[in-house]
Order: sequence, then structure tokens, then C-alpha cells
Amino acid sequence: RTRGGPRHQRGGGGRRELGRRGLGDRVDGNGRRGQEASDESGDRARALSVCSSQAVWASNFRIRVAWELCCAIGLHWLLLPIGILVAKMAIFYAAAVLLLHAASAYAFVPMVSNKWRIGTRTSMSISMSMPGEKTAAPLARRGRVGVDSPRSPSTRRLMPHGIVRSRHQRVPAPRLSLVEWRLWGVGTSVDEDGGQHTLTPSEALRAAVAERLGVDELPLEHIRLVRKSLDARKPRGRAARAARGAQTGTRRAGAKGTAVVGDASPASDARVVRWDHVVDVRVDSRVARRLKAQPGRQMPFDPVVMGDEAPSVGTVAWEGAGDAPRVVVVGAGPCGLFAALTLARAGLRPVVCERGKTVEERGRDVGALIARGRLSADSNLCYGEGGAGTWSDGKLTTRIGRNSNEVREVLKTLVHFGAPDRILVDGKPHLGTDNLVRLLKGFREELVSLGAVFKWEGRVESLMKTDGHISGVRLAGGEEICADAVILATGHSCRELYHQLHDLGVRLEPKDFAVGFRIEHPQPLINRAQYGEYASRVGKRGDGALPAASYRLATTVADSPDATDNAAATDDANSNDDTNNGNNNAAAAAAKSPSAAERATKEWRSTGTDGRGCYSFCMCPGGQIVPTSLQEDELCINGMSFSKRASAWANAALVVSVGHSYGDYEVDGNPLAGLDFQREMESRAATMGGGELVCPVQRAPDFLAGKMSEEPLPKSSYRRGVRSAPLHELYPPKITRALREALRTFGKSMPGFAAEDALLHGVETRTSAPVQIVRDADSCESDGLRGLYPAGEGAGYAGGIVSAAVDGMRVATAFIRARANADATVAAAAAQPAAKQSASRAAGQSPEW
Repeated sequence: RTRGGPRHQRGGGGRRELGRRGLGDRVDGNGRRGQEASDESGDRARALSVCSSQAVWASNFRIRVAWELCCAIGLHWLLLPIGILVAKMAIFYAAAVLLLHAASAYAFVPMVSNKWRIGTRTSMSISMSMPGEKTAAPLARRGRVGVDSPRSPSTRRLMPHGIVRSRHQRVPAPRLSLVEWRLWGVGTSVDEDGGQHTLTPSEALRAAVAERLGVDELPLEHIRLVRKSLDARKPRGRAARAARGAQTGTRRAGAKGTAVVGDASPASDARVVRWDHVVDVRVDSRVARRLKAQPGRQMPFDPVVMGDEAPSVGTVAWEGAGDAPRVVVVGAGPCGLFAALTLARAGLRPVVCERGKTVEERGRDVGALIARGRLSADSNLCYGEGGAGTWSDGKLTTRIGRNSNEVREVLKTLVHFGAPDRILVDGKPHLGTDNLVRLLKGFREELVSLGAVFKWEGRVESLMKTDGHISGVRLAGGEEICADAVILATGHSCRELYHQLHDLGVRLEPKDFAVGFRIEHPQPLINRAQYGEYASRVGKRGDGALPAASYRLATTVADSPDATDNAAATDDANSNDDTNNGNNNAAAAAAKSPSAAERATKEWRSTGTDGRGCYSFCMCPGGQIVPTSLQEDELCINGMSFSKRASAWANAALVVSVGHSYGDYEVDGNPLAGLDFQREMESRAATMGGGELVCPVQRAPDFLAGKMSEEPLPKSSYRRGVRSAPLHELYPPKITRALREALRTFGKSMPGFAAEDALLHGVETRTSAPVQIVRDADSCESDGLRGLYPAGEGAGYAGGIVSAAVDGMRVATAFIRARANADATVAAAAAQPAAKQSASRAAGQSPEW
């Protein structure tokens, strides 16, 4: 409008109105119709306008269709490459994610799904899922990768989830996860290590672990010491080649962190002395990715198998349906005590019958025996609280698995009752008599608080039997104790009970064992042979950097009829006239030996009689020899030591395997023939010593030569007195020959072992039980008498403190589970008639029907 109207209606609006209204219309500047046009001309104009509009519409439609068609074709060719590109990117993205997940799983690193964005300075970004901290670390440090966040603009560098910073700020690397590995055989030098009393990770150990892992820095708190032991064995392989050039008292660099010692002779027994460790170390995931699992060297840490999360042994609870059964445990040694502890912790109240006395009263009887020779039949070094292991070296080593759950459970239990914590770390743990006496008191108090009952000086005279099932025990004083089950943990010295079991029909089988002598050396001699120039670090009171040296020797001696004949001839040539009886025995033994054809059979080879095992047993460094006799006319000895091992002597049993399979004695249907063989050897030793528990002795060179040892004899730790005797005549010739061969072999491997200072003491015969009480492998119940559970060393299923304790826990646990299952079965059977009666009543029938 010209006067306040819209600008677009000026002029143009009038022309459009003129076309639409007709030629006869007069239109002014404001588009108003004139009054002169007639109605007829207006109709013609309107008809012409309609035709013109239709023509324009048709023309516009064709143009529009052509335009849309061109747009469709253009967009098609434009979008097709883009679609292909997007599909390729999706496929690549999926493949990358799968590869990253697979690599993370192979490196034992848990996956952490995070949203990351590969960002640029534009507004375009790509979101993807990547493994957590392991892959994010190098990218985040470069500032190229970050977490996708709606708050993050294109001008910001991206960070881990939840963190948004400006691109001008420094991006710290994400913290990597720590993975725990266990390493074996990490060695440190005796010069750099803190010694036997250092049971925490040292700087030397940290450096050795870092070198093993190939890292420059390793925090000391990331290392946990699992085990530490002193390795002084003869080197092999590369270390042996490096040790061959060692000179007298000269240190050689065999392997890093070791010291090689030896003498200048060609047959020098150079040894590599070092501390050997087993450690658990925490490393970041990048280092863990490089490590390869190698059993016995390095493995990923498994908390169930290796750690404290392992299931506890001996803590099963009683879940029977009826009343708790009454169990009698015969014997208060390690097997009996751990069996009673397992039962008491399960909720039962066992009765422990021990023929000896408490450890306090037993200590006085042992002191009277050693000092004055007064022997008590029921309270001595074999009988009493703690068993025969109380007055011993207290070794806690075992061959059933140092890292097994059962062994760790035993060690933890001992620490709970007062044993030193070092037994959990020490590679060769031992308690000593003084520690054993203290912890036994705590053990007894725990059992009493749990409801166990002790019968001290309660020797079991016989077992009561009813309808093929054991019903209790009868004590020597006449008291009868009824029981549903009896766990027999008597030890290997309860000989009269074996005869009772045989009479009751319990199945017994003869078992091979070992006999020999106790050989004693000055402890400094063993230290020099094992440590060389480091022997001075042992200390006089056991408080040095190195412990008192120990050893373990073993060999196999051929045992054939021909070799026996030759041994008999050698004995005849190197002995006096009294050896003729031995020659006759050797000829008789050779006549009883099987022929070559018999030896070739499968049965003969399965017994292992092609060779006898000869070995050292129960080595006591810094210890003493004590009598373990049960009667004054029989002499048997053993070794013991205190916790510091500060004695001037070192002793060990030098024994050889014997048994009916070797032809040493005839069984003839008597499974207790080994007991008779033991008694005979002990009686001979008592006769050679002259009575009153005096021990017969002989120098090692004289034993090899077959002659009496002349006075003065080397000093001995045996306090009841020693006497020179022909120990080479004590055992049958075949056993003597095997002991001689072993002594010569050990003398070559350890210089001075068979020298003049080595003194043999007779006799060692109770290394293990000569009979085995047969039991079921699963239920641990005896074969022939239901309700009887033989266990421990006396039953022939253990050999030492730890193995006996483990077997006691196994037997007690097996009884609890078997009895609980039996009660559940009886309860279910009793519930079936009641259920049938209820169903009958519901159906309207009488119970009788």
C-alpha cells in the first residue's frame, strides 16, 4: 500500500489485479477496481485467466518432476560411496574390538569396558569400546584418546571417564592394574642377604626379583616372601662348569648372587652356596603380559591353590541327624592330637587315651632316663604327650607336598598354639624339643575347652568287639570306655597292640622299613664340607647368619646273590675269627635267595629287590643322640636337637631298606615277622653295649675295614656312655655290605663323612612301622573290624610329624562324613513308613491294610 500498506503491494499488486480482473477494469495505483468495466467483459477475462493458470500449472509440474528426478539420481550416486565407507568402518570397528578383547584375555588382564573417543579438533568423533587401562595408557599420554562425554567440546582433549580438561592441560596416564605372580628359585648371595633370621624381603631380594622380571624399578612392598631356604647342593650344568675351576678357599663367580667354594683336588666337591627364595610379586599389566607361565619357575598367582583363600582342612562340622557319636582316640602323638582337634572342632567330644604322661611329667621322666638311666616303661622318649616326635629334632619337612592345603593347615595350627612364625617361611622348618614342649600345653588346653577328655596313663589293654563291630576299649586299670568308633594312632612302638589286632582278625600286611646306625660327626666338619669358607658364619650358639649345616644323602646298592657271596668273602678276609658265624649266615641267605630265572619274573621285579636303598635319615644338626628303648635288654637310639641347634655334634641315621621282599626274614603267614627282626637287632645291640643302655660304637674306617676301634674313641653326645664294639657283626652280612657301600659312596660325595672323626652308634631300627594295618582308601575304616580307623605312622600311613598330623585329620574327617551320611540314610528310611501311614489315613485306609 502507498499509504501505510505493504511494500510488496505497490505497483506489482496492481498489475496482477489487472490481469485477473480483465482489460476493461480500471485499476488505480492502489489496485482498486474501476466502476466503468461492464459485467460482460469481466466474464471473458475470468475465463481467459483460468486457461492461463492451467497452462502455467502443467508447465511447472513437468519442471518439478524433472528436478526431483535429477535430485534423486544425484543423491544416489553421492550417497552410495558414503554408505560403502560406513559399512567398511563398521566391519573394521568390530574386528578391532574382537582383537583387543582377545589380546587382553591372552595377557591374563581383566577387561574393563570404557567408552573412548578418538578425537580431533573438528566436531566429528568416533566412539568405540576398548580394554580398560592397559590399552588406554599410551594413547591417553599422547592426548589422542579420551572418554566420550557430551560435555567435551571439539577444542578439548579427551580424558578417562568423568574427567574433562582443556587441551592445554597435561593429561596424566591412567593407573595400570597390578597382577600377582609367584616366582621360584630367586637366588641371593650369602654376602648380601640378612641371613637365617631375616624373613622379610631385603634389598638384595628386590634386585634379584627385578632382574628376573626385567624391570628397572620395583617397590619393596610389592614383594611377599613365601619361602626361604639355604641351597648348598652340588651344582649341575652351567653352574657345575663354572665351579670346576674353583681353588682352595677362593670365591668364583658361578652365577650372579652365588658363591662357589671347594678345594684344589680334581675331585673337588665345589658347591654353590646361596639363599633360595619363593616370592609373590605384584607387577603392572604391561610386565605381566611379557611373562610366560613356566611351572616350577613362574606362574600366575592362584589364591585358591597358593594363597590363604584355600579351603581349610579339618574344620568339617557334624551334621548328623541323630546324637553325636562317641569316638575314642588311642594315642596323643601328632596324629592322635590332630584327629581329636578335628573331631572337637566339628562338635564331637572325643576321649583321648594315652599310656604316657603329660609333657610336664614326661619331661622329668626323660631327664631321669638320660641322666641316671632310670627307664619308665610307659613314660619315656616314645610314650607320652606329643609322641616320639616331642624329643626329636622337630622336623616339619614332608614329602606329601610342602604347598598342599593340608600341610599349610598343620603349620598354621602349630603357629596358633605357640610355634614361631618362621616355620611358615623357612624352607626346612623345624621346631626343636623346647618349642614342642611349649606348644603342646596350648594344644591340650584348646582340646579341653572344646570338650575333649584325656585319659593320661591310660594304656589300652584290649579292644572290645561286638558282632564284628568295635564297641570300645578296655584300659589296663580295668576301666571300659564304650565307643562308636576308635581311631588307632598309637605310633610305631606299640608292639603288643599289633598282636591283639592280629588275634581280632584285622587284616595286617608286612611292610618294608629301614635299619642301620646313627653316625655322628663334629658339627664344624659338616659346616666346612657344606659351606666352605662361609662355615665361620654359622655361629657357636646357632645365632649366626647361616644355620648349622645339614645334609641328605641317598644311593642304591645292588643286591644280588653273587654280590652277597663276594661280600661274605670280603668280610672273612677283614675280620677276626668270630666272623665265621656271619659267613655261615651269608651262605644260608644266599641259598635262600631266588635264582636268576626267578629274578626275571614280574613279581620279583615289582618288589624292587634288584637294589637296596641306602640313605641318611632324620639328620639332626647341632643335636645329640638319645636312647629310645622300651626295655633295658633292648637298645634303640634316635637323634634330637633344640631349636637353636647349638650342640657341637651333628648326627643322622645311616640306614638301608630291609624286609621280607629282600629275603632278610621269612614271613610264613606271620605279618608281624618284622617286629621280631627289630627285637633281635635291638637285643644284639644291648648285648654289645654291656647293658645299662650303654651304646656300642665303632669308627667309620674301622667298620669298613671290619675291625674293632681302639681307645680313645672320639667324643660322643650320647650321655649314657659308649663302648667300642664290632658293629660290622651286628646285622646280617647282606645288610652290612649295603651299609659299607653306602658309607664309601657318601665319603666320596662329602669329604670327611667316613673319616676318623665319624663315629657309628648302634642301633637305629624304628625308622617306620614294619607292618601296615589295611584300611579302605575312602572311608579309612579297617579291613576286618568295622568302626576301627587305623591312622598315622603306627598304621603304616605316615612318616614324620607333619604327615602323621595330616593323616589324623584325614581319618577324622572321613569318619565324620561317613557317619553323617549313614545317619541321614537311616533317618530317611525311618521316615518312609510314617509317610506311608499318613497317605493311608488320608485315603481312608487302616495302617494295617
